[in-house]
Amino acid sequence: MNWAALKLLFIHELRMVLRSRRTIVTSLVLPAVLMPTMILGARSVQQQQATRFDETTFQYAVTGPWADQVRRLIDRYSNAPEFRNFQISEVNRTDPDRALDDRTLHFYIRTLTTEDADKAAAAEEDDDVQGSGPGAQSPSVTTGIPALQVVYRGSQELGRRGAERMVDMMRAARRNESYSVMISRGFPSHPEGILAMTASNVATESQVSGSNLGRFFTVVLVVWLVAACSIVAMDIIAGEKERGTLETLITSGAGRTEIATAKHLAIWTVGLVITITQVLYALIYVRLNVIQLPANFAIDLSAQSIAQLFILFVPLAAAIAAVLLIVSAYAKTYKEAQLHFFPLFMG
Repeated sequence: MNWAALKLLFIHELRMVLRSRRTIVTSLVLPAVLMPTMILGARSVQQQQATRFDETTFQYAVTGPWADQVRRLIDRYSNAPEFRNFQISEVNRTDPDRALDDRTLHFYIRTLTTEDADKAAAAEEDDDVQGSGPGAQSPSVTTGIPALQVVYRGSQELGRRGAERMVDMMRAARRNESYSVMISRGFPSHPEGILAMTASNVATESQVSGSNLGRFFTVVLVVWLVAACSIVAMDIIAGEKERGTLETLITSGAGRTEIATAKHLAIWTVGLVITITQVLYALIYVRLNVIQLPANFAIDLSAQSIAQLFILFVPLAAAIAAVLLIVSAYAKTYKEAQLHFFPLFMG
């Protein structure tokens, strides 16, 4: 290895990278602008959807043989604290299915007798068995009792969310009514009257947050590394092939080992710099409250821990840079390199 030639080639590659406006803009300027724009845009959309849901009065209907009992349950539990922001209004529709198509109903509640409920349960059980394949066991279905169905169209977002809230209300009603019946018969069925149960978490908030963060931080870091390194790797061999400058470099006094090593080090260095820059951007956005972390999210990292994490990810960056260099060397043109990088990035 000619170390003097390697140093000269490495400096030359870094200068070529810094001279490329496309690399600087794509890797440093665009992320600084696009990341807060995407975050603020997504937050605005979520807030608008939440506001729209809270301001919507959901139109529903109740059909079937015991519709009056369902109406009494709705009147009783719609004022519960967990459902106070769930605004509903019952309307009379002779054909609720057509009303769903016309969007004059968000959902409707269908009550079934015991016989009809058993038939529906049997049909559902047969569908589950056929969909699971031969030899599969179907889940147990409760029979011998009346049933209630909340009918909606999943393609309509408001209708789907309203139906989900109505299902939650009916489940709460079923649970509380069951407890009331059992207690009135002299059986203490309420969980608080049978067993006192608590959970104790011995991990600190920083340990829990660090564990959750570690589940996806490596994936995010790999995405950043691949995206950052690919900007340089596509131009460092495939681009030089297209411009005809690679042949001049090969005919110089430098050996092919020094040339390949210098290009690999250049990709590696740029990838690490850009990744560190992205982390700094993220910390700044957290500091400016552009990225909102959960209230109990706390990470306690010392300088030693940060240095250890950086050392652990340096070989990963080197491996990614090597793979990208091989892909760039395999491609004949810059456009072909882009086509090869896309499946690699998705993988």
